[in-house]
Amino acid sequence: MPAEDVGPGRGERRRLPWLFLVLVIAAVTSSSLSVISLYHVLALQAEVEGLRAEVVRKREEQSGTLDEHMQGAEKQTHQQEEEEHKERIEYLQQTETDDSITDHNVLSKRSVGHTSNKAEPQPCLQMMADNKKTTFQKEFALDLCTAIPWQVGLKRGSALEEDQGTILVKKEGFFFIYSQLSFSQVYYTDSTFAMGHIVIRIKKNVVGDESQHVVLFRCIQSMNRVNHFNTCYTGGVVKLDSGDRLELLIPRTHANISLEGDSTFLGAIKLTVIVVKLIPPAIQLIPVHYIMRKGSLQGKLPVNGISPIFNPSHIPCYCSFILDLQIPAPSQKILEPQPCLQMMADNKKTTFQKEFALDLCTAIPWQVGLKRGSALEEDQGTILVKKEGFFFIYSQVYYTDSTFAMGHIVIRIKKNVVGDESQHVVLFRCIQSMNRVNHFNTCYTGGVVKLDSGDRLELLIPRTHANISLEGDSTFLGAIKLA
Repeated sequence: MPAEDVGPGRGERRRLPWLFLVLVIAAVTSSSLSVISLYHVLALQAEVEGLRAEVVRKREEQSGTLDEHMQGAEKQTHQQEEEEHKERIEYLQQTETDDSITDHNVLSKRSVGHTSNKAEPQPCLQMMADNKKTTFQKEFALDLCTAIPWQVGLKRGSALEEDQGTILVKKEGFFFIYSQLSFSQVYYTDSTFAMGHIVIRIKKNVVGDESQHVVLFRCIQSMNRVNHFNTCYTGGVVKLDSGDRLELLIPRTHANISLEGDSTFLGAIKLTVIVVKLIPPAIQLIPVHYIMRKGSLQGKLPVNGISPIFNPSHIPCYCSFILDLQIPAPSQKILEPQPCLQMMADNKKTTFQKEFALDLCTAIPWQVGLKRGSALEEDQGTILVKKEGFFFIYSQVYYTDSTFAMGHIVIRIKKNVVGDESQHVVLFRCIQSMNRVNHFNTCYTGGVVKLDSGDRLELLIPRTHANISLEGDSTFLGAIKLA
């Protein structure tokens, strides 16, 4: 009996060391794995801390050079932006048909792109008379006219070129053609009772039976038979197509003129787009998923030379996390075509009387000759300002009156009047002495003024009954909004 009881007890005692050994091995193995896991975790945390320290250092370095990085990025895309702007401008101009001279539609354009310190140059061309050559005869409308030998005085851009004594239009659009004092000025020394010149548009494309030659502007001066010295100036805005030409002729067979470049010249300026609003640059956050492998950071690299600012938003596991790639977003410019409005006298109507400063004046019936943009509108015989700013105002009237002196005034009618100030302000005044026998004169004046939204511009002749020409190429009033 005792021998049988001892056998099972000894077997159980023999199993205990083996179980203890297994538990010890399991505990050691578990501890080793925990230590190894903890080591990896600590290593990852150390690398994250190192990245954060590197980010702080990079951020401090970039704080002083962020503007340089932005300029570098803008420089890389500047050429592409210019091409896009040109395409948008050409698209805008192509939407205007050839007969849009009397169109009342408002043209607008918006263009978005990076800002640039360099503005697109406004094309212009000015030709001066060449005093090393002599005038010559040229036929126009079955009559012989006097033509002027030209040389290029100033050229900018590629939209206009000199070609065989004419201005050749290479890019369609709106142009300010000038012809006196600063542009197309002719200095007459002729004793003929009246002298003048015309600026002609020679169309490249002619539709139907329309004339290829169109007189854009006409300037006339009565000449004193004893002291015959006069300058004659005219200018305004026209729409020209690519391939059109501009030519200046004097409707006299033999005209005696000065060929000095400071007295006789012809020029054109292409109207361009203006910045109407500038949206400042912002910061653009782009989420990027990075993957951590074998202790190294792998993923997308910075673009355009701009180092990313790392800002871990969350860490879903030990092997990956999400970063915000912080890149300056491009600033935005909203552009529109340079607004202008030109009103021409309506020869189908007659002048009428209107009171101004307790006197009766002669008012002119107007019609819209050309309109571009939304800053200016025609309203009851006046130019209504829709957007405030600086404007170049110009006007011309062709007088056929025998009164000893004739002239006109351009008036600003204010919308907002402060205190006891006058609502009507005379901006420009033009005066011409008239010959009682041969009374033919044009009078031109113009300049820059600042106008508020709601203001109006009006032209009046301080005479009760003034005899004038109501042809659109001789009597007009216009305004151009400056950039």
